[in-house]
Amino acid sequence: MSKISGIACLLLAVCLHTTYA
Repeated sequence: MSKISGIACLLLAVCLHTTYA
């Protein structure tokens, strides 16, 4: 479960970074 939330968090961070960059 922690692996899945870690990946989801990473993907979310990437999406936010590309959106605001």
